[in-house]
Amino acid sequence: MANPNDATILRNELEKLLLTLKRNRENVSLSLLKTKYAAGYTTLCNRIKQTVSAYLKTIILCDIRLHSDYIAEGVALIQKSIDDSGLLKQLSKAVYCHQSLSDFDLIATQLHERILSDLENFYYQHLGLYVTRRSLEEPYPSPEVYCFANNCILQEGTWIPLEKFKKSERTSTYEKF
Repeated sequence: MANPNDATILRNELEKLLLTLKRNRENVSLSLLKTKYAAGYTTLCNRIKQTVSAYLKTIILCDIRLHSDYIAEGVALIQKSIDDSGLLKQLSKAVYCHQSLSDFDLIATQLHERILSDLENFYYQHLGLYVTRRSLEEPYPSPEVYCFANNCILQEGTWIPLEKFKKSERTSTYEKF
């Protein structure tokens, strides 16, 4: 799971880089940037590319869980979602043509939601029952729905990480996460 602090740090860095790119493009022709100032311009573009890639990963992979046994299949599904979305070109335009992080964030969020939707179907293909001590005691409540692919319990339409569920189970209280 991506760290929200990492996303903030990357976004701030990207904001500075895009401001530099915007100033350069406003004050110097593109042909001069690509010839006379090619080394600095190429370095800036490469830093933007690396930072955009890292920032995008923090956005689209946020809250995505895959058990190690399902990594290959899950990663292939995520890559297919990205490829089929057609949003990568829009993300690139938001950064390089418009230098707009707000547009980038909006499109990246759309991509994240699409990935989550595609993964939801994948998760439902790998369900089982999770029997707790409580489900063996009268009045015999139903076992929990467990997903092997994300190592989570499904409660009221929300995926609860198993480690959080176990913690709440030990205290015999059910918290809403």
